[in-house]
Amino acid sequence: MYKGFEKKSNRMVTCVCIATLVILQLGLCFDKNTVYAEEEKESYIVITNEGSNIEQLKKDYNVIAENGDALTVEISDSEAARIETDKDIICVEKDFTIDTEVETGEDMVKPLSEIWNQDALNMEDSPSDQIVKVAVIDSGIDVTDNISVKERKNFIKETPVTTPLYEDFTGHGTSVASMLAGSGTGSDVIGTGGNIELYSARVLDENKQAPISSVVEAIYWAIEKDVKVINISFGTQIYSEALKTAIDAATDKGILVVAAAGNRGTEGVDYPAAFENVLAVGSVNAAGSVSDFSAKGEEVDVIAPGEAVLAQANFGEDLVLSGTSLAAPQAAIKSR
Repeated sequence: MYKGFEKKSNRMVTCVCIATLVILQLGLCFDKNTVYAEEEKESYIVITNEGSNIEQLKKDYNVIAENGDALTVEISDSEAARIETDKDIICVEKDFTIDTEVETGEDMVKPLSEIWNQDALNMEDSPSDQIVKVAVIDSGIDVTDNISVKERKNFIKETPVTTPLYEDFTGHGTSVASMLAGSGTGSDVIGTGGNIELYSARVLDENKQAPISSVVEAIYWAIEKDVKVINISFGTQIYSEALKTAIDAATDKGILVVAAAGNRGTEGVDYPAAFENVLAVGSVNAAGSVSDFSAKGEEVDVIAPGEAVLAQANFGEDLVLSGTSLAAPQAAIKSR
């Protein structure tokens, strides 16, 4: 009877051990899945090699936006690390917000004429027979008689455009476009280009902020539109591999990318102007001197009128403004 009890006890111990192992294994699996499920998802930019793996990425992850070879997806850090190991993935970068510096409001040198820049650049000599397709990546362009826009695309997902009449909440993009393509119709602002076909990519919100993903998407959109020039009149001090990859894709297609050097004085040139394959534009005043606010650095390629120049702003109003943002579009066509 004692031996029988011993055998029965051994069987019971074995069963208990097996059950314990099963429970522990299930517990481990549960903990792993719980951690994985609770891992925070963030916005990442994923750029593929000529469309490779895009469909698989769209199947596996929550895709927020897609343009060309660039996707914006919601993934965790561990998922990003796993995607990055794929040989067909060029770049995986966590999204961040570009917070552009405030445009300078001081006019250091008072010009004799509000349209001194037009005389300085010999705008009357600008060619008008050849159509040049130009993408303005900015805060949008309001509808005015002075500026004609071929096509518009809104990249601010949270703020849809109800009417292009007032799509530019800051007036920044409209001012930039007027310096580039103003016709002088109902305005004293005349742009440097003679026959420009404008493509407006709205990325900057009412605070002049934009996620870097939207800028990247806009660049790929411009590439798809087969533009010859891309103007970016804002920037950031933060290096972005995704932005560099998009810029490289544009210049590889023969597109001239022009960017404002920035208004940080001696603090350095902003990206994307600081990239070697981007035409970085600084500001000069009516006296022929580099503006104090204009970013200084060896990355600056050219200077153009950017201090106390007449530009068109919100609601079609002409205003005297300053900033490298205004200098960049004036150099865009002259440097092409």
